[in-house]
Order: sequence, then structure tokens, then C-alpha cells
Amino acid sequence: MIDVEHRDCPCCGGAMHAIGELRSEQLDIVPAQLRVRVTRRPRYACRTCEGAVVVAPAPERPIDGGMATEALVAHVLVSKFCDSLPLYRQSQMLARQGVTLDRAAYVCAEDRKGTRPAGHLAAFRGVLQVDGYDGFKRLALIVR
Repeated sequence: MIDVEHRDCPCCGGAMHAIGELRSEQLDIVPAQLRVRVTRRPRYACRTCEGAVVVAPAPERPIDGGMATEALVAHVLVSKFCDSLPLYRQSQMLARQGVTLDRAAYVCAEDRKGTRPAGHLAAFRGVLQVDGYDGFKRLALIVR
């Protein structure tokens, strides 16, 4: 809404009243916005017996252990298969918004020595979510 500064008649100085409006439209775009959805699950413990800790079950995710929501997975799939937008270009687009994705699905090692994960993750900074592989136990001690 853009209104006039003064509602006084420029000819006689009398009060002017609205008789309608001029309306124009423009097509605008709001770029995709990435946000972090946080799920909080309080933990409760009994002060009397100190034997029980209760927490609500975690909601299911579209990809077990993944961070993507259903909406992000749908967006990536539609962009790839309907819009023919390769994953490397989607990765570049997300990088411009501050989201860094590693396009490698995994790092292959010749054996299961515990030194392999330490070497692969030497320069890594951030949160690391791992499975039960014993090679990661040494890393957990180093990170703390």
C-alpha cells in the first residue's frame, strides 16, 4: 500500500475521500529457505528410587539416522527426476545457502583397523554420528 502524503485537495484545500484504487501486480519469488527443525524430548527421572529414566520415543524419520525431513527429501527427488537437476548442482545450490553436503556416500578402507577412521576424520570438526563399529571408540575418547 502506497498512500499519498496529504489528503488535502491541491486546488481548494478541502478534505479528499477515497473513490477507489489503482492496483498493479508483479510476480515475485521467495527463494527456498532451509531451516533446522528441532525435536525436543525431555527426560524424566525418579528422585525416590533413582532407578527409572523415562523419555518419549523419537519420531520416525524418512531416512534412518538422516537429518532430512520429508519435505527436503521430496524437494531433492522432484528437482532430480522432474526438473532434471543433477545432485551435484543441487549440492552447489545448497552450499550458497551455507549447507555443505559431502556427495560421497562413504570412504572405503582396505581393512577394519581403528586407525582408518582416525585418518579419514583427522580434519573433521562438528558432530559425528556413528554406528557400533569398534574403530570409532578410540575417536570418541579423543574428541572428549
